[in-house]
Amino acid sequence: MINDILNKIKSKSATEVQFRLGHKTLIKNQNEWVELDRESLSLSEWEDLKDLCLENAEKLTLETKGFVRAIYQNKDQQWSLSISEYRDSHRAYFSLVLDLEVAQSIQSAVFWDKVKIKKGLYLFVGEQHQGKTALLKNILSEIKKDSPRLMAVHGHSSSMVSLNMDSVVFLNEDSLNWDYQHPIYDGIDIIVVDFNAIANWEKWIKFAEEGRCVFVTLSASSVGNSLDQIITKIGNSVHYLRRFYEVLSLVCYQKLTAGHESGLHEILVMHDSFKKILLENDFSKLMSLADKDILRKNYQSINQSIIQNLVRRKIDIKTAFKSTPHPDDLDLQLKKMGL
Repeated sequence: MINDILNKIKSKSATEVQFRLGHKTLIKNQNEWVELDRESLSLSEWEDLKDLCLENAEKLTLETKGFVRAIYQNKDQQWSLSISEYRDSHRAYFSLVLDLEVAQSIQSAVFWDKVKIKKGLYLFVGEQHQGKTALLKNILSEIKKDSPRLMAVHGHSSSMVSLNMDSVVFLNEDSLNWDYQHPIYDGIDIIVVDFNAIANWEKWIKFAEEGRCVFVTLSASSVGNSLDQIITKIGNSVHYLRRFYEVLSLVCYQKLTAGHESGLHEILVMHDSFKKILLENDFSKLMSLADKDILRKNYQSINQSIIQNLVRRKIDIKTAFKSTPHPDDLDLQLKKMGL
């Protein structure tokens, strides 16, 4: 029964679903929650859902803690889920794990050159359900083709599990607080932190200072917003911020177009001349004060990414204007190009 519902949900291009005991099932479509055409969820259906989606150890966790996170695999679908049972509120939230080839949307040569260096701190940011994990998986898969380095992945079970298991160590959320000198990190070349909200910044900075490669995901609405969040988190110490910018290699913000036809990217590849400006804690100053030629080579706006996708016929004009945060600027750029 639950399988049928999840298949129906995917056929409606919905990527989120909410089950609540005694309530109708909700799906998220076009950023709106709507009811499925069915009855309220019964107690027997709730028990069926748990039996289908949870292993015995996960059921025990649910019974003892009142909540659990897990992954449910259904043929070609993979769902990240959380289930909570609290007094009279029994709720299960499912989110479709996106398996997209979004890395191919990135046309920036300087981006790929920086990634191939394989050391430093790399930030992949975006809003919820915008394919950050899928993008990171694509990039890590590319890295592993010509360099089978040992990798440690901090994250909930996700599509990352399809990476080559022989050279990947999967770690849970508790390990985030382990000291950077913990023996689990011995011999690890690449550290991945896929939780979208990160504390312990000094730990990841220290790894990067050692010459390791650190990939971090963060929920953010733009490149500038992600840097503002980090500055707020790590404080205003000039020495601490200097250490952060010294190891920061790039920031990549991803936004999926409607229907997930393509990924749009705002990209900042760090250049030595950017660090002094960014130490003033104002990303907007970088856009106005940096050397224009250097900035043009190392920074790509969302509108530039949209134009690349238009030229490659990955999206149409309607989708372009629905996706841009700056429609007037996009219109001006398209007119200059005769589009």
